[in-house]
Amino acid sequence: MNDLQARFRTPPAWAASRAGKLTEQEYSKHNNAIVEKFAYMLANGGEIPAHAQTKKFSQRVLKPRWGNGEPNMTATSLPDDYVHFSQPRILTVREWARLQMFPDWYEFSGKRTTGGIRRAGNPLEGNFDREVPKYTQIGNAVPVGLAEAVGKHFRKVLDEAVGARA
Repeated sequence: MNDLQARFRTPPAWAASRAGKLTEQEYSKHNNAIVEKFAYMLANGGEIPAHAQTKKFSQRVLKPRWGNGEPNMTATSLPDDYVHFSQPRILTVREWARLQMFPDWYEFSGKRTTGGIRRAGNPLEGNFDREVPKYTQIGNAVPVGLAEAVGKHFRKVLDEAVGARA
């Protein structure tokens, strides 16, 4: 375990009751055709089989290791845009959360995923109810580490401004 993993796993005092609870590790129940497509992609450098290609197809296999030398990926609210680097499946909610640097004790509300009218409502019929699935909550979030760094920077700027006035 490295320092970053320890930070992910250690809840703050106010969330101590969540220590040791790892949630959101439910695997998707892919049908056989999807598992076969993902297995093909894993075995063939991420290439999508010809019979599974569509006009709008952005699926990619994640790299097992990332470096700082090149751009990697953009988090998305569509979980099936990326295939696990070694298993023929999409990432779990918790794996996506880790990529966005959410700590393990953080709990998401709502359903894993939704679609159609459950997700968008139907304003034309007066239905303004919307569900924001967990994958969307994560994909739309500012990465936790980035938000923390920006917050610390603004705190420093404000502290310096207050100190300059004193």
